[in-house]
Amino acid sequence: MKNKNKNVDIKNINNINKLGLYIHIPFCKNICNYCDFFKMVVSDEYQNQYIDYLIKDLELNVNEDVDTIYIGGGTPSSLSIDNLERLLQKINNKVKLEKVIEYTIELNPEDIDYDLIKVLRKYNINRISIGIQTFNPRLQKILNRYSDFEDILEKMNLLRLAGFTNINVDLMYGIADQTLDELNDDLEKIWLLRPTHISTYSLILEEKTILYHRYLKGEYVLADEDLESSMYYKIISFLESKGFIQYEISNFAYESNENASSHNLIYWNNGEYLAIGAGASGYYNNCRYKITTKVKDYYLALDSNNQKKYIEYYQLDKNDKMYEEIMLGLRKCEGVSIDLFWLKYQENLLDVYP
Repeated sequence: MKNKNKNVDIKNINNINKLGLYIHIPFCKNICNYCDFFKMVVSDEYQNQYIDYLIKDLELNVNEDVDTIYIGGGTPSSLSIDNLERLLQKINNKVKLEKVIEYTIELNPEDIDYDLIKVLRKYNINRISIGIQTFNPRLQKILNRYSDFEDILEKMNLLRLAGFTNINVDLMYGIADQTLDELNDDLEKIWLLRPTHISTYSLILEEKTILYHRYLKGEYVLADEDLESSMYYKIISFLESKGFIQYEISNFAYESNENASSHNLIYWNNGEYLAIGAGASGYYNNCRYKITTKVKDYYLALDSNNQKKYIEYYQLDKNDKMYEEIMLGLRKCEGVSIDLFWLKYQENLLDVYP
């Protein structure tokens, strides 16, 4: 926890009053065995209709400037080029892009090609996040997630040649009987890709996933907790030796905190963000909410009263917000700043939580 009057990270100060915009694309070309996010495999016609309503949602519910945009899923790059361009065009017409400091889209590596890159550049996206998880064929089979190192290396070079300099990759560990040597091999390959940001996740077995059902049938064995802990510290040691700075439990920025994710720092600094799309979660006007995952209900609500249908919606009072400030802030390696806490709540943190 930062002491009072010590230097406070400038990026965190700048993120106090920033507003994010999260847009959810619930489509995938195939379903990963570990994933419990709201997603589906659908036809082009279904995609067309969803983008129609996403555009309507944006028109109705984004009525102020935002500082960051994050298009996630699901897999946004599973959209057809036409539908993706329709969405990005609407965002550009609705949002003052000159105020947006970070504009991220998630991509599957197999979707990256010249046509996709051309559209992303045209609409001013400036940060790419690529889901890799692992390069190990045995582990890929467990996850139903396949990535070829040479192919991704080529795609990374294409992105950089097109002018994308801020690229995140996702790494997963703690997969069944994964070994430290297998993890090290993944780390070495990811380092060769030269990303500016790396997000790491241990595999958490969630209900309503294929792996969970296999676990119940005795077909999947959980990773050893001590080994998983060793993997976590192996990741930290390896990435720090390569010049990455760990700024949050799961996230590493290359050489400078300037490569940290501004959008995700809004989350961890307990800032507000608008949510668009079925299954998306937001935090705005002191309310945390989640939009229905039932796409037809999402459509009906927008048609009938120009509103969203929520499956979660609750108002936070000051005590709630201060508690969440601590719970979210302790994910950051710098901890919780007493100075920032005072600026936001006019309360001394150590008086509130002696």
